[in-house]
Amino acid sequence: MRTSRRRWSQIVALVVPVALAACGQQGPEGPEGPQGPAGASGASGPTGPRGPAGPAGATGDTGDTGATGDIGPAGPTGDTGPAGPTGDTGPAGPTGDTGPAGPTGDTGPAGPTGDTGPAGPTGDTGPAGPTGDTGPAGPTGDTGPTGATGATGATGDTGPAGPTGDTGPAGQPPISTTESCAGCHNASLPDVHMLPERDAVGVKLQHWSASGAPTLVGGVQLPAVSVDPVTFAVTVRFNVRVNGVPRYDFLAKAQDSLAHNEDAWWVYMTDPATDCAGTTQAAPNNTGPGGCRTKITSANWSFVHSGNGNYTATVTGFTAAAADGTVFMLSIMNPHGVTATAVATYGTPARDLVGDAACINCHGNHVWRGAAHDVTNPQGTGACVVCHNRKGSADPRLPGAGSGLMGLIHGIHNSHGMPDGQYTFTWTNGNQFNFSVGFPGYMNNCAACHDTQARLDAVKDTPVSYAVCISCHDSWDAFPRTRVGGAYDLHRAFTNLTGTDCSGCHNGTMAPATLAGFHNGEKTPRSGLIWDGADQSVVLGAAIDMQITGVTVSGTNLVVTWTAMQGTTAVNPCNTDITAGPVFIGATANTATGMANSNMSILKGVAQGDDWVNAGQTGTVSPGQPVNVSLTTTNTVCASNVATSTIARDTYPAAAATKGIVAIQGKPQVRFNPTIGTNQEVIQVRAKTPVREFLLADGAAPAATDLRRAIVDTGKCLACHEGSLYQHGGNRVDNVDLCVMCHNPAANEGNNRFNMGVDVTEAYDGKPGEAYDMRNMVHGIHSAGESGRPIVYYRSNGIYFFGPRAALAAVTNWPTSGGITCKNAEGADVTYYKVAGSVPNGTSDRVPSVNTDGTCNTGTSNPLSTDGVWRIHNFIEVHYPQPLNNCGACHTNGWTPAAVDGTKGVALTVDPGAAPWGNQLDDVLMGPTAASCMSCHQSGDAYEQYVLRQHAADQGFAPTMFTDGRQTLLDAAAY
Repeated sequence: MRTSRRRWSQIVALVVPVALAACGQQGPEGPEGPQGPAGASGASGPTGPRGPAGPAGATGDTGDTGATGDIGPAGPTGDTGPAGPTGDTGPAGPTGDTGPAGPTGDTGPAGPTGDTGPAGPTGDTGPAGPTGDTGPAGPTGDTGPTGATGATGATGDTGPAGPTGDTGPAGQPPISTTESCAGCHNASLPDVHMLPERDAVGVKLQHWSASGAPTLVGGVQLPAVSVDPVTFAVTVRFNVRVNGVPRYDFLAKAQDSLAHNEDAWWVYMTDPATDCAGTTQAAPNNTGPGGCRTKITSANWSFVHSGNGNYTATVTGFTAAAADGTVFMLSIMNPHGVTATAVATYGTPARDLVGDAACINCHGNHVWRGAAHDVTNPQGTGACVVCHNRKGSADPRLPGAGSGLMGLIHGIHNSHGMPDGQYTFTWTNGNQFNFSVGFPGYMNNCAACHDTQARLDAVKDTPVSYAVCISCHDSWDAFPRTRVGGAYDLHRAFTNLTGTDCSGCHNGTMAPATLAGFHNGEKTPRSGLIWDGADQSVVLGAAIDMQITGVTVSGTNLVVTWTAMQGTTAVNPCNTDITAGPVFIGATANTATGMANSNMSILKGVAQGDDWVNAGQTGTVSPGQPVNVSLTTTNTVCASNVATSTIARDTYPAAAATKGIVAIQGKPQVRFNPTIGTNQEVIQVRAKTPVREFLLADGAAPAATDLRRAIVDTGKCLACHEGSLYQHGGNRVDNVDLCVMCHNPAANEGNNRFNMGVDVTEAYDGKPGEAYDMRNMVHGIHSAGESGRPIVYYRSNGIYFFGPRAALAAVTNWPTSGGITCKNAEGADVTYYKVAGSVPNGTSDRVPSVNTDGTCNTGTSNPLSTDGVWRIHNFIEVHYPQPLNNCGACHTNGWTPAAVDGTKGVALTVDPGAAPWGNQLDDVLMGPTAASCMSCHQSGDAYEQYVLRQHAADQGFAPTMFTDGRQTLLDAAAY
């Protein structure tokens, strides 16, 4: 870079005063000297050759400025000599005229800076010259000490009041922090949620006192059915209650009130050659086991009420004693048209495959709720069998009289799993009914409905037949190898016209002979092993009892002690030898035996109020989520069958955090004897996950009154969801007290939408996120089919849409084309679509593909997506079999609906704000009572939904972000 001398002079002119100011105090400016005479200009001589650079001479006094001479030709520029010492500055002469600029020579190298000479003596102060420019500010000196406070002055007189100013605009009203729902609703909630009578009828055989104790006659309880040995009259004894209260107003026969006679007695037929008088059945349904039903006319029976809901019915007109195993069905009705149906067997049932409780577990007392269904009110299979399994009542798909109930029940419950996704039931009069429902458990777990060992044994040993197989699978297209072109497509020659004998091939050698043999070794989607008709992960898991026995605080650590029992025997939690007992930790996957890597871990949560919202907990990466620490042989040691696990103790900045909770999640592994020597020798089992609450200060257990409120009964959940209660993770097992650690009021999947780049305008439900708090999720899913209001979850492994088909059709941006269909790890067909509005991250969002075997490929061999995030899109059509207001179907016995205690149940996150997700102070919150009520009380109608939401907001607050988050509401509720 070249710099002109003029430019250097400007730089020097700027730098020198600054340097001087830094060295000493500037003296006064002297007077201006007179201008000297101009000197004559000399002629320019010729340019000589360049000589060597001489030493720099001393700087002389500045002479008078001479006249500017003519410019001679430029000589070569000599090397710049070293800079000489700076001489004293002479008085400034008058400024001469500026001569023309000469050519710019090359800049010589800078000479070394000379040492600063000693300061000269200070001269006498001259007369003050004119004021010079202000120099730069010097450094600020140290602050001096504070002076003493002066005495307070006398108070002056008060001045006159000034005039009143104009009234300013009204300020914003204060934000409500408490809900007022209880004032209007608490008294009426139990009655409002009481079941309607037709859904709340309970019929119990024999007679019972008002307290529920047996009614004794002569010290014994009379049987449900007895036969007079002389007249052959039949007596049937039963008890009727509605919503648990004995009823005496069932005083009419249903057949008289509705003119539809379904009252009957029937006998199960085992001899296909035996016919029933007056009954004919056309081929192909005239073979196989069935029943013979004879209707009872109104003139041939009567009944009386004898108190406490007890009824005694008498049936006459028999010419001989009823045969052992004969079943009687009678229906009575009250003035409101509510039916109570009693089904009682005389002697020993001839065929007993399904218990009534198996149906009631999921459906409640009124299996066909919302309809009288032939004036009966079936509770379980009793009333159903009388009609649907008799001779003359058969599903046309299936051969054999009496196959109707099997075809109907298997068909409906597995309808979503049929080849075309639905089951069509055709009645003998040609009427058709279509079903497409999902079973809440697994259909190959026969024990879910065949609920005693005797019933299960009868089913698992059933010979393979066309009727049995097709009753569940609908057609040969349900089996990959019997489809057209499959290895066993010869089965397609067998139809409902060709009989049911398959023993020629299914003899136990060539092919499995029984139902159990055909299904043994199948795995459920939750790693359960089906064997002899039952999910062995459930059977064997029930025998293992894990308990957390203590929590203590040790410096920065939590020390957790825990034990395990197998049956009545204590086992070593650190055992690693599968032949010696269950293995909990330290297992390594072994494909030869089926052993998996151990997945045991400790989950840690912390409460605000009474809910585990985990505010600010160290390590929280998703809204409201607890911290998980794997259990290993390093952090866990055992002695005398007691395990001691030492893990880090976290910090909890939330002001109200006083108690925590730990859970030991995961599945122990056991050796299953029937499969020793195979790759299914070792199986993971469903041992209930234990939890323990503790005080953060020292780990001690809270007082019993300070434990989290008991709301939901896990056993009631398992009544429907056996072996399938959790739908993700693989290590969270059958304990609702564990579920609420993750599914808490702060849990919201808005972070997944954010990570996918989806905003409110692009989301399938128009929300910033959906809460997966337990109440919001369970109420929302189970009510979606009936309310018409869908609930949508964006998860890392897919999009889940729960609701009716009409709700799905109303979503304009739900993808229906351009998808990639493949088989997931469980063998089910799934379809990947681009998530509407999503933006790929450019690093891990890839386009899925299909492997040669039809399975899904989402690995790094696939190209990165450039125009969207691909996720499986799941539509789940909800068919909840219970009345929505039957709170007792899930809640603990004795629980009644009421407004939520705002000091315990905390507000729900409807928008998690922004990352970091552990910070909950930017969450938009809905009050706890509104969250509970509105999760059920929803509507697919936009206006009705608005009215419902507006009412909740008016009586509490619209979803709001509070300065201190939930603490604001907890503090308000405490006063």
